[in-house]
Amino acid sequence: MLDADERAILFLCCERHVVFCPECDRDRQIRALRQRPADPDRWLCPKCRRDLSASVLEHAKTCAYFVNRKPLSKTPRAEPPAAATA
Repeated sequence: MLDADERAILFLCCERHVVFCPECDRDRQIRALRQRPADPDRWLCPKCRRDLSASVLEHAKTCAYFVNRKPLSKTPRAEPPAAATA
């Protein structure tokens, strides 16, 4: 299962990377895979609807965008300036 940051990396950085669909015998770009809103961790081939989620997860384990990823730091919110009193 991917967290929101990992899904964002796949969407923004890996969209042109490919995974292989054995049913169609073709490489598919990750951006072309169909996702269901109810199950965003399921990645389906756009032609045959084969579940390629295992291939996408395997890609995530080896892709440089994931391997070299630094955790997002939580930046504290800046406090609004105090209201000036007259």
